[in-house]
Amino acid sequence: LMNVNPKKKKISFNLIDVALIVIALAAISVLVFVFNNKNVVNPKGKENVKIEYTVTLSPVREEYMNLVKVGDKVLNTAIMENCGEVISVSNSDYYYTGVNSDTGESVSTLYPGMKTIVIKIRATATKTAYGYSVNGFDLVIGEDVSIRVPDFTGTGKCTSVSELGK
Repeated sequence: LMNVNPKKKKISFNLIDVALIVIALAAISVLVFVFNNKNVVNPKGKENVKIEYTVTLSPVREEYMNLVKVGDKVLNTAIMENCGEVISVSNSDYYYTGVNSDTGESVSTLYPGMKTIVIKIRATATKTAYGYSVNGFDLVIGEDVSIRVPDFTGTGKCTSVSELGK
């Protein structure tokens, strides 16, 4: 015959369960603090400064090299915020760097139809403990910067950041 009243399991907590819950809550609290405070400002407080930074886009098709102009307002497409004004634009030939399979040495070859575009941008930034932030976007040398000007959109590397004198 079947038992009509099966035994119900009782939920019980012991000291180890409580300790694990406390550790998990502490870990979550630390993570929340770290991610909410990644732009901790320097001890002086939020200080706005004028900066110039350089974005290098490479390779870019040759027909696009004249689409970025001095005076263009620059939009950072990652955060959809203004991130300064173009103060200079230069371009140079693009060289593809590869490895010679026979010798193993590095070889650079001119890549026809492609250019390297270097855009210098002036902006107002907030000084942070880690460098500079333009409208909430942290400028980090070597990291990608996605930009848009009226006639061009592209992604390049931040290659320099410098604070202007007061």
